[in-house]
Amino acid sequence: LGFVVHLGAPSSPIAYYQQVGRAGRATDNADILLLPGPEDPDIWTYFATSSMPTQERADAVLRALAGGQALSISALETRVDIRRSQLELLLKVMAVDGSVVKVRDGWQATGKPWVHDTERYERISQARREEQQAMLGYERSRTCRMTLLTGQLDDPSTTPCGRCDVCAGPWYSVEVDQSAAVRAVQSLNRVGVPVEPRTAWPVGMDALQV
Repeated sequence: LGFVVHLGAPSSPIAYYQQVGRAGRATDNADILLLPGPEDPDIWTYFATSSMPTQERADAVLRALAGGQALSISALETRVDIRRSQLELLLKVMAVDGSVVKVRDGWQATGKPWVHDTERYERISQARREEQQAMLGYERSRTCRMTLLTGQLDDPSTTPCGRCDVCAGPWYSVEVDQSAAVRAVQSLNRVGVPVEPRTAWPVGMDALQV
């Protein structure tokens, strides 16, 4: 693997370290480049919060399953207004806590209520905020990059690497070809995204009287 380029930063130094650690496999040299953006913190916050279960969403799932019938993920989506990826995560959490169970036809309520563990999820949120701040600190620091990354792993023997942009200076050019920049701006400013028509009607739309 000859290079690893990040367009936007991961939300934690440890995640970044795991990803750039792949560079150099089956080759003597590899280049690593991180291109963080001002939108990164907003993206981190979105994914950190969207994956967290809430009492409101859990209650909506239990109401949809209150009749005792089993519902598939597709059918549940139309009843609870939760994206599929978020719904799947929520159901897994609720299943661990015993409020729902996966059956052959989908998901079914067990009759056990689900109560949001506010203290637990606040601890998780705080840990993620600290990771995000550590990543911002990594981007802005003028200390050896590898020293900062290994320090996040509590490695007491870490020493300056002598190879990163802080230790040895930037290896990359800061000049941008103007014709390439113009083409990039034109592509970003292009209006319209083609959306192909669906070939099948979504499951459960009758619940919405559609």
